[in-house]
Amino acid sequence: MKMTVVSDGLACVIANWGVPDDRRNPATSGEITDAAQHGTAIFTPPSARYIAERDYVGPDAFAYRATVRDGEGIERLMTVRVEVEVRPTPFDRTPGITRVSVLIPAGPIRVGNDVPVPRKIKDIRPTYPPDAQTAHVQGVVVLDATIDSDGKVSMARVVRSIPLLDAAAVAAVRQWEFTPTFIDGRAVPVITTVTVNFAVEKGSSPPSPVAVPPPQPDTSTLQPIRAGGGRPAPKVLKRVNASYTADAMRAGVQGTVTVEVTIEPQGKVRDARVTRSIPLLDPAAVAAARQWEFTPTIIDGKAVPVIATIELSFNMAPPPAPPTSGRGLAVPAPTAPPPGGGITVDADVDAAMQQLQRRQYEDALKAFRQANDRRGQSCAICYLGMARAYESMGAAKNVVESCDRALAVAGSDKFMVIQARQLKAVALQDLAQGKDPKRLREAESELRAALTLDPAASYLHFNLGLVLLREGRDADGVAELKEELTIRPTSPQAERARSMIENPRRAREAFAPNFSVVTLDREFVDLGSLRGKVVLLDFWGTWCPPCVAAVPTLKDLQKRHAKDAFVVLGVSSDNEETVVRNFTEQNRLIWPQYWDRDRKVQQAFDVRAYPTYVLIDDEGIVRFRTSGGGLREPAGLEDAIKKQLKAAANRASTGRP
Repeated sequence: MKMTVVSDGLACVIANWGVPDDRRNPATSGEITDAAQHGTAIFTPPSARYIAERDYVGPDAFAYRATVRDGEGIERLMTVRVEVEVRPTPFDRTPGITRVSVLIPAGPIRVGNDVPVPRKIKDIRPTYPPDAQTAHVQGVVVLDATIDSDGKVSMARVVRSIPLLDAAAVAAVRQWEFTPTFIDGRAVPVITTVTVNFAVEKGSSPPSPVAVPPPQPDTSTLQPIRAGGGRPAPKVLKRVNASYTADAMRAGVQGTVTVEVTIEPQGKVRDARVTRSIPLLDPAAVAAARQWEFTPTIIDGKAVPVIATIELSFNMAPPPAPPTSGRGLAVPAPTAPPPGGGITVDADVDAAMQQLQRRQYEDALKAFRQANDRRGQSCAICYLGMARAYESMGAAKNVVESCDRALAVAGSDKFMVIQARQLKAVALQDLAQGKDPKRLREAESELRAALTLDPAASYLHFNLGLVLLREGRDADGVAELKEELTIRPTSPQAERARSMIENPRRAREAFAPNFSVVTLDREFVDLGSLRGKVVLLDFWGTWCPPCVAAVPTLKDLQKRHAKDAFVVLGVSSDNEETVVRNFTEQNRLIWPQYWDRDRKVQQAFDVRAYPTYVLIDDEGIVRFRTSGGGLREPAGLEDAIKKQLKAAANRASTGRP
């Protein structure tokens, strides 16, 4: 926390209590972490003391840590920055004058870094609001939940809003329960980020008592124009994936539905119609397309409606892991079963698949296990479902085990064998971390075995090419990636494949995901424009006490490297732009700031704790990452910055990577 003290140059005392209003549980220990520049600061439990230099008048500052116990006996570590204003006129120290007690709050701790994420043990599904159901509003509400030491949620605050759904999301989360979080053997309250998903079930109808006003006719005289032919194509701002329907799953149907959308001047989809159909999937594709949002299309200075074509893909696998996940390999979409075949999916397996699609991975895992037990533990699709759930949770060792069991019972089912071998290869590559040649060779063997069954199966050539590049066999890896592009030139992994063909190092190095932002100063910044500079991304929020406490540290860091090829870019997680703007102006933060309204940059870098610092070198490679902080600079950050600045200077002088 931060406080301001007014001094007349003589000793001033700041007492520290675990229960300030009762002056109970005084601090048992403490230390000065940042020394005063124009005086002496010492800590003698339970108080911090400051004495200014003789005849000094003006501002000063110091910081300290103190250990106290709260009303429940839980030990708390307080970090305090004290800004001192030393005045020339002596204070009246007449006995009996009222003194002001300083209250030190002791609140919940945000999970992350050394604070473990609690496990949910009671899940209450939200009640779909009739107004939202009638309006076909759906999506994911993101909230910060405050969990008390007994595991119950005491407060829920919306972080990413869907106005018609927010109240229902808060009501549901307030009923959730978690395992208590223990630190040093004691249960403590914590804050964690949670999500609540709302989806209108297929075939459901809105409640009849709700009256909905008729839609207003479009009074605009502007006719939509078709994107292309020299006209700019709108950029997708919000992409909603289509939900896989149970009927399509049972039939083993998958593929891509092409939808033509009419986009209003504001960027929202007004109409959607199917132009390339898969009958069982068309309604879900249209429902998803209607929720997409785009950048407005500006022609002659005016926003105009446009017609564009989008594609929505359906498969029974989770989406490919993002480049920042560390896995690198793409999770495959299942190859279509042979005619007359397909997957026979019973109701319990179907329900487990639906949970997997909704990203309820632990629930899906439990359901697949139960379904497998009912079948005498010889259900290949159940083992494959377990592997996909484990993969989504990052449990690579369990993925390998589940895939081996799937292969043992799959027999001659080519579809199952290909999927199991490819998912196993993904997990082996994840376990190898680019440093274990044996596991990389095992992954290569699994992919080649799958290719003998179906050389055109999704992502086999892509994943094999990536493994070969990581083995240092660039020519062979590039050849496989080119084969993948020959088969699927517009797949979701096509851009990545082309980037690795151009620069095989991208398969071996942790290149930062491409991002582009417009700062609060209305300046466009993207990863390409920062090339040649060492970049520190600061993921923070004004609601986050450690983030606020770190401001002086970041100011010092920016000042030390002001003449270097070094940039700090703040990425705020606050709810409102005005909050961020006011804070940066009041605290004179002179480095660029971006308000991450849609959390797109946070999601690209998989940020789950605040503050988080990501250091990117001059070539766009992530070289250092850490979470947490406060008054003290995160351990290793300054050394990492100096190391990357030196490496960048060497590359600039020699022209070599």
